Amino acid sequence: MIQNVDIRSILALAVLPLIVLTACTGDDDPTPAPLIATPAATSEQTATATPVVELTIEPADPTTSPEDPPETTAPDEPTPVPDVQTDPTPTEPAEPESSVNLGELDIELREVTGGLDTPVKVVSAYDGSNRIFIVEKDGTISVVLDDAVQDGVFLDISDRVNSRGSEQGLLGLAFHPDFAANGLLYVNYNHLNNNTVISRFEAGQDRATADPASETVLMTIEQPASNHNGGHLLFGPDGSLYIGTGDGGGSGA
Repeated sequence: MIQNVDIRSILALAVLPLIVLTACTGDDDPTPAPLIATPAATSEQTATATPVVELTIEPADPTTSPEDPPETTAPDEPTPVPDVQTDPTPTEPAEPESSVNLGELDIELREVTGGLDTPVKVVSAYDGSNRIFIVEKDGTISVVLDDAVQDGVFLDISDRVNSRGSEQGLLGLAFHPDFAANGLLYVNYNHLNNNTVISRFEAGQDRATADPASETVLMTIEQPASNHNGGHLLFGPDGSLYIGTGDGGGSGA
């Protein structure tokens, strides 16, 4: 028995092999194949295990402009080195602004005053008064003004000074660099117990005399003998008070 067959089904079955055959040949296919890179096979690779690598090209970021390079941070600038030039030629030290040639000095000795007992030191207070202070070994300080010894004494501490030995007594005096303002002065003497004493005294408001009761003992130095008692006092340019003490004395010392 012959059944009714749809002619359209028969035509579809006939055309299908032709479509498959055309896709396999690819001779007339205008569609380009995808970009595929196949590395060359090596001796260790088999034909059935050849790896396939797909190359993918990412589109550029539309938000980034090639004309605007990314911002970079400038490196810190190095600290400039000062241009120091050295003079290879050594320079001689500059001479003092005022120098005295002792050979050109005309020195004359004359007596200024008399009437003193045992003067051992002459000191100025540098207070603008033009006074000369004379330290006497027995423990007094006299004042000379206009070549004349003034009445009375500037300071008398003979009640605490041992001046029996030829190298004992009131031996040193130094005025504070700012004596005109503070009235301070310093002395170096042998105490009644023979030891050296460094003391500070204060002058009155008029700076005419110093008060014996204002003594402040700053230092005592043991003296084993009555000779070789140094007694110099001096303020240095650094503002420090320098003290001469001697070497202790004694026979053959």
